[in-house]
Parts: sequence; C-alpha cells; structure tokens
Amino acid sequence: MAPPGEPRQVLDLLALVEAASFDPGQPPWDVTLIGGLEGGRSAVYLRAHHVLTDGFGGRSLVSLLLDGVPPHPGAEGRPGARRRPGTATVTLDPTSAWRPVATALSAALDLDPVHAVARRVQRGIDVAGSLSHQVMPQGEAGPSLPPSRSATGYFGALSVPGARTTALALGGSRNDLLVAAAATGLGRYLELVGSPADELRLAMPVGRRRSRGAADSRYAPARVGVPAAARHPGAHFGVVAERLARARREPALRIAGALAPAISRLPALLLVPALQAHAAGVDFVATALPGLRGTRRLCGVAVEESYPFGPRLGCPMNVTAFGNEDRLDVGVTLSPAAVTEPGALLDCLAAAFAELSSTSTEGPVPAAPRA
Repeated sequence: MAPPGEPRQVLDLLALVEAASFDPGQPPWDVTLIGGLEGGRSAVYLRAHHVLTDGFGGRSLVSLLLDGVPPHPGAEGRPGARRRPGTATVTLDPTSAWRPVATALSAALDLDPVHAVARRVQRGIDVAGSLSHQVMPQGEAGPSLPPSRSATGYFGALSVPGARTTALALGGSRNDLLVAAAATGLGRYLELVGSPADELRLAMPVGRRRSRGAADSRYAPARVGVPAAARHPGAHFGVVAERLARARREPALRIAGALAPAISRLPALLLVPALQAHAAGVDFVATALPGLRGTRRLCGVAVEESYPFGPRLGCPMNVTAFGNEDRLDVGVTLSPAAVTEPGALLDCLAAAFAELSSTSTEGPVPAAPRA
C-alpha cells in the first residue's frame, strides 16, 4: 500500500479486488494480504462466492484462519471424511419437506376431519400468499434508488460503540438498530439528493441454518417495507423492530429450511441471476451477525478490527455488521451508479447511529467512520 496507508485507500483497493472474477479452475474463495498501512499494520481480505456460503458460514470460514481455533466437533477419527478442496457440503432434508404433507394427511384422522382439513388448506393458502408477497410483491412503490448498473462497488466501514446497550435500552436487538439506522441514513440521503421517500424496501436475510460448517449457504431473504428517515428516532426504532419481527413470522419462511439446500444446488449460472432479480426490487439489504469470538489472533498478531461486506447482487446498498463485544462493526457496500455521493450517505448513516444512541442515553456516542 502506498503511503500514507489510510483506511480509505484499503477500502478503495477492496473495490478493485472484488470486481475481479474467481478463477474457474480454483475454489470460489481467496485471501488478499495488504501491507503498508499506517502504524505498521496490515489488513487481510477474505472473500467467498455467495453460492458457497452465507454470512454465518463466512464468519466460520474466517474463524478457521485464526490461531487456536479447535477442529470441528467429530471431524477426527472419521475415515474418508476429507473433502476435495473447493467442494461444499449440501444437505438435503426430505424429512422437513415431507413433514407438512404428513401433518395435512393426519388431519383426516382428527375427530372433526372437515374442520381439520379446512384449517390445513387455509394454512397452505397463507403460505402461498406469503410466497407471492415475498417473491412478487404487488401494489408497492418501486425502489427509491435507480437500478444498480455498476460492475464495481464502493466500500465503507464504521464502528458503532455501545450498540448492544443502545439496542437493549430501546427495546430491541442490534439487528433492529442496524436496520433502523440504515433506513434513517438512506432516507436522509434521499432527501439530500432531492428524491425523498416515506418507505424503503428492505431485503433481510433470515437464518435457517442447521449446520455449523463454513461451506453451507442457507440464505432465506425476507422482504419488508420500513419507514425512512423519522423525526422521532425512538418511535421509529419501535416501528422498525415490530415490522422485522412480523417479517420473521412470514409463513413462506417456514419452508425456507427445506427449500434452501435444494436451491443451493443450482448452478451459479441459474442461482446468481435469481438472486439479482430478487435484489432488484429492494433499496437495501441489512443484517447483523455475531462477531468473531475467542482468540482473535492471526499468525500471532492481534486482530484489532473485523468488518463484513455483503454482496450487492444488483441492490444499491448492502449494510452488514459484526456484533463484536458491545459494538457493531459495520461494512457498507454501495453501487456508485445508484449512490452518486457515497461519502454523504456514509455521513448520514453515522449520524443516524448517533441519534439512536442519544435517544437511549443521556449523551450521544457517535459512530466512528473508518473511511
């Protein structure tokens, strides 16, 4: 890295690395070591194709690189358990897929079979309606930002101290805090550029994982409308938290656990366009993940900060965060074609976190932008 080796230089370099395609003859992940940062520090960038793993699996993949991480339980003493490098384990769960059918058939044995069957039919209609809402929402306003047409992204990062304390004081989780701040920040940005919006479309990955392995993708996106910038951060946080809780109860997501393994087996040529089509109808993606735990050293050197960056897949903005101790370390990926003033958007996002913090405490604890 050329002097002075500031965080902004690192993030700009990551945008170039991210634009490079994976080698078809190699596993769909790689590691980039960046030296020459200010203070004699270095950065390590690990990227993996989204058809290989999801956010939770990506965190597990990072953990495997750290010092002192114990092997996966049960991995020892199993002859023939080694996999060919670059392969992934895909678990088909026919039991889960068959269970709703078996439950419906058992309704015929109930004391009131007509009522039981009608109840099962209604539940099936609810699932179908939920699927229609999630996949092809009708009657909703279109995206507030123009479609993403950029081959490269713009990377940003900020650290939010006291995020867990703030979220609990407001009556929610760090994920609720992340979504509320992202919606407020994006709403303020849209006002600045002359395109105000009352509602924003969010795609929120909902965890449906059963395996702890790194190579396991269980991406189950929930689409939900959230209010944009609000004058009362506390009330806005409550509305966002309630809508996210309702989205997690969508009937369509109940079958995601059975469908995700089969979907993950689709070739990249089919899966990637499907994910892009889903993302094209939303304004932003946001999710908070548990951060790195235990020993945080790499080759004997302490890991001071860690930021996740989610794939845009045609979406204007992806906001992903690690919950490290009491703070949130937030990675932001933007489309330069859709967000023409990325620095202003990052400032709006940092200000939104500060407002939520000041609402829950006596004094504001500002987010610390890295670049």
